[in-house]
Amino acid sequence: MHLPLPTLSGLYWPGGVRLWNAFLQELNRQGRPLDGIALHAYPSNASTYHSGCQWFYYLEPVCVQEALDSAYKFFQGVDSTPSQNLYVALTRNKPIWITEIGTLAALNYSAQGQPLTWTCVRDRFETPMLNWFKQCGVPGGSCSYINGVSWFSTHCKDPNHVPPWWDYTASNLLDHLSFPTQRRLTEVGAAWRDVSCPTCQCPGPDCP
Repeated sequence: MHLPLPTLSGLYWPGGVRLWNAFLQELNRQGRPLDGIALHAYPSNASTYHSGCQWFYYLEPVCVQEALDSAYKFFQGVDSTPSQNLYVALTRNKPIWITEIGTLAALNYSAQGQPLTWTCVRDRFETPMLNWFKQCGVPGGSCSYINGVSWFSTHCKDPNHVPPWWDYTASNLLDHLSFPTQRRLTEVGAAWRDVSCPTCQCPGPDCP
């Protein structure tokens, strides 16, 4: 479901708040709790797009960060007075997992005139996001509510189409171009492998 972005203006997807309230209403009707909230966070995507972002530009970490912050305020019921979250009791203080983050574009896709390469995705989106998580995910940090992050990596190649349009690998962790002669990580994959944050907050029920 699209993120609720009530604190942002000029939303590309203004129905996000309505979708969440309808979903929460049904949970409330059935008496079902939420164990946690799973989110997808991609740049140039209707889930995170808001005023000031660029459509078809897949290297905007600041837009994703602002969207996550706005959504978090909605889940906590502090987005406005009164909150636009009609069922705050279901979402307040729940752990938040980013189950997918990455760049939903093909390798060598032209983003604002610049081809997307694995190095480009690493330097202009992945590394800034990882640094934000490491700096702000510590106790008391601005994104300490995030309980886990999973990078999205896919290789979906249609042999009946000419690359790059059906070769979605700008986020890939594995270098499919080196197979089968070599098996190696992309620049994106190597950065993901090497990152750690021993001081990051762990707010969820599964924490030690």
